[in-house]
Amino acid sequence: MDPFEQYVRAGLELGGREVDDVDLAVMRAVDAVYGAGMRALGQADLKDVWAEPDLDPSRAPVAR
Repeated sequence: MDPFEQYVRAGLELGGREVDDVDLAVMRAVDAVYGAGMRALGQADLKDVWAEPDLDPSRAPVAR
């Protein structure tokens, strides 16, 4: 069992969800596609990025 599988199993089983091989395969595929970008976003320094005023998730962001 590799670290990814240990992390996934431990986290989901704490919530009462058993993990099978299909679940792991899907999570590995998602991590292969989005993982690097999500980790980079998590490490990014966003303190100088302004939040969008009047956020309305039903429409596209407004360029200012």
